[in-house]
Amino acid sequence: MKRQNHLFKQRCACIRFHREYLFPRFWYCDKMTTTEIPAELIKQFQQWKVKRDINRAFVMKINPEKYVVEFEEEHEDLDDIEDLVAELPDSTPRFIVYTTKIIAKEGMFERENFPMVFLFWKPPSNITTNTLYSSTRNRLVTALEMMKVFDVDEPEQLTHKWLMSKLQKK
Repeated sequence: MKRQNHLFKQRCACIRFHREYLFPRFWYCDKMTTTEIPAELIKQFQQWKVKRDINRAFVMKINPEKYVVEFEEEHEDLDDIEDLVAELPDSTPRFIVYTTKIIAKEGMFERENFPMVFLFWKPPSNITTNTLYSSTRNRLVTALEMMKVFDVDEPEQLTHKWLMSKLQKK
């Protein structure tokens, strides 16, 4: 019986060694990233989101040479989200934070809301670019502390009616 226990312990140690040798723990590290989200970008976004009285957009992109998320442009006083869609690139993904005015009726009173949504604009493009943006999306959403996140696959999909239907569900 002692001999069997000894052999069993040796076999377990051998299996444990091979598992650690073949599949080191660092391979499973979820801290591995391809892009950097600079603290300056987060600070700039936090200053931008304070003002919520008009339809606005904060557009970000990934610099493919440096693998860094960068601020691209800000759109102020948009009439509707279709105005923003017209200015977005047709073949390159973007990260967009958009605020829009919604008037909520509560009995006799009306209240203005400016919900903030994170839109992942991903038109058809090459696989490498889409993978780079997709791998960064969740970390950026977490860093910006966004709650309402939507993916937009086709430019025709992003309309005011579509956005309002999504906001009603959340």
